Amino acid sequence: QRLKNITPDLGPGAPGGVETSTMTTYGPYLRYVRVDEEDGSSIWVGSAMLVVPSNETPSTMTLSSESGSTSIEATKILSALTHDFIRYPLRLPLKDVPQRFSYGFPEVKPGYDFHLPSASDPYWHCSFTSCNGFTDDVSEEAREQMGRERPLWDDMLRRHAQKPYHVMLGGGDQIYCDDVWKLEVLRNWQKVKGKDNRQYAKWTEEMDQLVENFYFTHYCNHFATDGIREAYAKIPQVNVCDDHDCFDGFGSYPEYLEKSNVFQNLRRIGYKYFLLFQLQTTPTEDRTGMFIPKSNSYSMITHLGKSFSALMLDTRHQRTRDRIVTEDEWETVFNAVKELSPDKRHLLVVTGVPLIYPRMGDVEWGLTAVGDVKKVTNKVFNTSTNLLSKGVGKVFGAKAESTVLNAREAVKLKMGKSGLMSAVLNDFGEVSLDDDLIDHWTNKYHDKERASAIAQFQKISEIQQLRVTFIAGDVHCAALGRLFNPLDEADHRLMYQVVSSAIVNASPPIVVLKKLHSSCAKGNAKPKAFIDGDINTHEEMVELFKTDVDGESKPAAGHKLLGRRNYCNIEAGGDAGDELEFSIMVQNEDWKSDSVPYSVKVPSVGSFYMMKNEDRKSDSLPYLLKISSV
Repeated sequence: QRLKNITPDLGPGAPGGVETSTMTTYGPYLRYVRVDEEDGSSIWVGSAMLVVPSNETPSTMTLSSESGSTSIEATKILSALTHDFIRYPLRLPLKDVPQRFSYGFPEVKPGYDFHLPSASDPYWHCSFTSCNGFTDDVSEEAREQMGRERPLWDDMLRRHAQKPYHVMLGGGDQIYCDDVWKLEVLRNWQKVKGKDNRQYAKWTEEMDQLVENFYFTHYCNHFATDGIREAYAKIPQVNVCDDHDCFDGFGSYPEYLEKSNVFQNLRRIGYKYFLLFQLQTTPTEDRTGMFIPKSNSYSMITHLGKSFSALMLDTRHQRTRDRIVTEDEWETVFNAVKELSPDKRHLLVVTGVPLIYPRMGDVEWGLTAVGDVKKVTNKVFNTSTNLLSKGVGKVFGAKAESTVLNAREAVKLKMGKSGLMSAVLNDFGEVSLDDDLIDHWTNKYHDKERASAIAQFQKISEIQQLRVTFIAGDVHCAALGRLFNPLDEADHRLMYQVVSSAIVNASPPIVVLKKLHSSCAKGNAKPKAFIDGDINTHEEMVELFKTDVDGESKPAAGHKLLGRRNYCNIEAGGDAGDELEFSIMVQNEDWKSDSVPYSVKVPSVGSFYMMKNEDRKSDSLPYLLKISSV
């Protein structure tokens, strides 16, 4: 079979796809971009997208509402393998009242609805998801016991039917593409010995076509999963990229791997399909009106109501072991935030990994130590055996020198990935889990960058009277953290971190959650070292989960993290209409039952702030503190 004729393996019957005359059409997917102000009117800007066989003529999209019907012509974004990506641009005036639109295509049955807020709505109704897939360590039996992918997507769709979501925010890992490493051509590359040989190994045409095929096929099948498919067709999305959207840990590996031809091309293709399937654009398309002006990544500022915006911060595109976002990019992002309308009262900062989260100090120290020992041992061993081989070579000749070097490689093999160190080394011969720990903002490589970013957000909050809240996923559990000034809990230093993860993936083992709780008990705050020159910023994880989903009290060591699948509901809260309520919707023991909300209100006017499990109204409040907006 000639490589250029490889066709995507979409699986028998192409699950979730809609059959056309010859192949399979995928979608529709809805995207939200921005709101334009034109001649006194607010124009909602977004699009719908289909992925259709290249030999099919794209159909028009029919769009209807109470105001009438119209046809939307197709625009081809890009051709990939056997399919075309077809976008249907939408520019819809917002009105004084909410609107429902129905849309459809001749080849897609049934049609779908989506909802727009009113033009004056201060806070749109949003959902937040992350970690929308399983990792290989989750067994088939465990997946079945959890109800596989559907339970929380079905739960969200039920709530959407009762009170429509206007936007779905994706916090990263909307898909898990780690299986790309199972391709034989990449497995062979992993077996290459020597860092230089691996770094400079050529990227071949075969690699390019097989990897393209993998990403395209995997996206088609995953986004066609029951529950996910319906949500993506009914709720407009705006997403950030995290590592699994390309492959596990990318950006946090050692420099020789990150700069290798293989990693660079995997990033290129992974981001290509992230942009196509999740943002409905391409790396070369005009960025105006979608991404932050002058940005060198894919960060966005998204309008979510008259008083509410979200900063969708791209923390992957520029990531290395030493940094998450470049200094120039931070300046560009903060300058864009400073341009927000004075009407904005809340800024939601969406990141892949939480800024406020318990530190895995002992584990991180241990794995770092293992890595350091490995590096030192390698260096000493290599140097000593090189000297030995040269000495032997001078006396006994080249053959004897070669024998010593071969013996060295045999010893390293016994100590390396396939030998005694196999329990702590990954497929690249690096310390296992090291990339996951380096991903975290609190890692020693990123702690200063984190402190600097928070200090800048504090300045913006103080000057612009803008309450900043962080939301993230990645860690596969639910949590709530906060930064605050114990002398004045209402000032600009008050920032909450909502952690909502995962909507699909399994939670960490109990032993990991206990370790994290132990870290909380020791205290996260480092007042003087935390932010230079500011001893008033403290940090803590909040006791939000005093009861489990069954209403039973939890041990004190489990009040700050909840290891159950979840997503987040975001909406206006309170009678004042100027506060945000975040409800972490946690999967019930019986996954066919409704999720259980754990809620926190972030007001912008002085009041009491309470967090409770709404289904346990008779229970005492888990937490109570007085806060107000800046």
